[in-house]
Amino acid sequence: MSNEFLTVKLSGKRFNSHILPMDILSDFKILENMIVAQAKAYYFETHPDRKRLPKGFINNITMGLSNIEKGSVVCDVEIAYDAQSTYVLEVEEYYRHSVNDIIRIIKMGENDDLNDLNLSDQKILKNFDKFGCNLKDDESMSFLSANNNVAILTKSSRQKMILASKNVEYNEILEDYGIISAVDIKTSIFKISFFDNEDRRIDAPLSDEYSKAVGDAIFDSEKGHIVWVKGTGLFDRNGKLVKLESIDELVLLDSLDIQARLHELSFLKDGWYDGIGLAPSSTSLKELSSMFSEHYPENAPLPRIYPTPEGNVSVEWTIGNWEISLEIELCSLVGTFLAIDVLTNKELEKEINLKEPAAWKDLTNFITNLNEGVNE
Repeated sequence: MSNEFLTVKLSGKRFNSHILPMDILSDFKILENMIVAQAKAYYFETHPDRKRLPKGFINNITMGLSNIEKGSVVCDVEIAYDAQSTYVLEVEEYYRHSVNDIIRIIKMGENDDLNDLNLSDQKILKNFDKFGCNLKDDESMSFLSANNNVAILTKSSRQKMILASKNVEYNEILEDYGIISAVDIKTSIFKISFFDNEDRRIDAPLSDEYSKAVGDAIFDSEKGHIVWVKGTGLFDRNGKLVKLESIDELVLLDSLDIQARLHELSFLKDGWYDGIGLAPSSTSLKELSSMFSEHYPENAPLPRIYPTPEGNVSVEWTIGNWEISLEIELCSLVGTFLAIDVLTNKELEKEINLKEPAAWKDLTNFITNLNEGVNE
């Protein structure tokens, strides 16, 4: 026998295909632990004379997802128990009360109203150092209880709840480009820095899966190796990364990787060039990065990318005798293309509007054909 007592709706681009990502399941496990802990606390609060929980309060009850419905992703949470158990209906009320308490706290975070919290509220709030850490910027979790209490958890509201709690540190999913600069095979730890602060190196665990590849890459590089990493980071209350607690994915990248380089340039500040260089627009850099990802062939030679003092970028190739540059005005994403054969002084120059797919096709055809000719 089972009763539905909570509905959770997940919204965001990642849930549009109506599947439940595996990493979100860890959040549901934390939610289960929160519900049980609060149910136990409420029982002892209402039974101050009792020292122990009633028989079967936990052991004879199973909590789980009964189905996943369309509409982003909608999950029904039920508790199942032996139909012959006479005490379960009474115990179930404590679980329902627990759910309403958790929803109330999430609602307070949603409304930025986390003042005057009692001890019980703080105990619930403490769980948000881990619960919800898999949510991305565009995602939310909506909670609806059996008696229609509703609240929405987002990455932003979770951050407010963390700051309102007494937690010193919290977990957050991290996906970023970085530079591995050192590896200790004996302790299975590597050092990584990120482009927002390249001077600060963070400890991260090195699994057997990546140890040889990372070790070889560092051995062959004097300045470290660029990587893309996804994992769980431990942050302090100021949002400063303390360390990487786990690594889910690590990709070794070429030193000229386009997306990594454009991401690195987004951290430049005004005055970067002898006090006068303008910082390129991070929004435009992201747009340009997406364009390269969509239109630039994987087998094409990677360019060198430099910022210009005017706040734009110059993309440059050396292919055989040809020196090629594409200086891109970031606000319009229109570039000036110039190719010079240094042996014959032959020049090709034209304007390229990178918002037009046909322009990308012309550019990439020229680059790839020239490269194939050199390699024949």
